Amino acid sequence: MRKKNLEYCHMFNEFYSTVFSKSSQTKKWVINPEIKKLIRRKFDPVVQHDSHEFMVYLLEQLQDEQTPKGGVFDGSDSKKPLQQICNEYFAVRPSIIDQLFSGI
Repeated sequence: MRKKNLEYCHMFNEFYSTVFSKSSQTKKWVINPEIKKLIRRKFDPVVQHDSHEFMVYLLEQLQDEQTPKGGVFDGSDSKKPLQQICNEYFAVRPSIIDQLFSGI
């Protein structure tokens, strides 16, 4: 289900834009308080979590925000060319997370 507000996408875009800015004056190596609020919903600092759990959570949130809801992919028709199957898959699952980790 695609989230409407894209809060994780916007906050991390702002974070990475600042970190990778060419201007050294705009670099602030402090995490934005708004990002901290988003993360604390699931990863409270007083509770122990593993780094891979955080990355899975973050990628899931980004994917949920970028994936339109209602799209269903049925790649079971082996008569279709691979390129057509890939195009159909990415039409239903257009997020960068799907593109990076789909194995296609």
